[in-house]
Amino acid sequence: MSVMGSPAIYPHKTLIARSFGRAATAYDALAKLQGASALELIERLPDDLDAPWVLDLGAGTGRGAFALELALPGAKVVALDLAEGMMRHAFNQGLKTCLVGDAESLPLADGVFDVVFSNMAIQWCASPLDVFRESFRVLKPGGQMFFTTFGPQTLVELRDAWKDVDEAVHVNPFFSVADLNEAIEGAGFCGSEVFSRRHHLEYPDVMTLMRELKGIGASNQMPGRAGYLTGKGRFLKMMAAYPVIEGPLGPMILATFDVVIGSFYRPKSDCR
Repeated sequence: MSVMGSPAIYPHKTLIARSFGRAATAYDALAKLQGASALELIERLPDDLDAPWVLDLGAGTGRGAFALELALPGAKVVALDLAEGMMRHAFNQGLKTCLVGDAESLPLADGVFDVVFSNMAIQWCASPLDVFRESFRVLKPGGQMFFTTFGPQTLVELRDAWKDVDEAVHVNPFFSVADLNEAIEGAGFCGSEVFSRRHHLEYPDVMTLMRELKGIGASNQMPGRAGYLTGKGRFLKMMAAYPVIEGPLGPMILATFDVVIGSFYRPKSDCR
């Protein structure tokens, strides 16, 4: 495993890296939607894809990278993540090439990769334009990028429930399809196809949802978050505001996850 790049270009990234690093061993068991998303994204790869070099950007525990190695047996898959703990876990599980680095400032040479694959990572970046510019730079002309990320309706129920408590940022903001399309075009890519699909996951109660988010390292570390500890009274007020529905086994809650899926390519000449 190589440690390259700096996770501290933006101050909050050090916190994000630590949070996900601590979650490495429990992540796969809890993050079922992320795992399903990676497999769905791999299924979108063209059948005739010729990709000797593949970059898994924001590779986490390496679950997607392992699946890419199976789907593209001739490819050299390079896994890169902000969290050293995640990369160390992936390396210990047998993934050969693991790098620690920042998606917005990649520690990689120009024009190396045939494919950049990124599953549920871009939402943790400050600037999608910087992510796509860096991805454009490390792709060969004609190379392709495939990604998923969370859209703005993700955890909308939790965000609305917190609004009944205070005006602080308790849920991470997410980029819209329009934001992402603008960044993709600004980076110089062509042939973009970006769309979103909403998933509504069931939980027995709010505490179960919160424990899962904490368990996968997805706590709010973004600028503007509350600068104080959330007391029991505030937390209880939020839970009381969260909508409860009647399920087949009794009261339950729903949590929305807005999954954005995209693909595009680096042109061999200017496409505009």
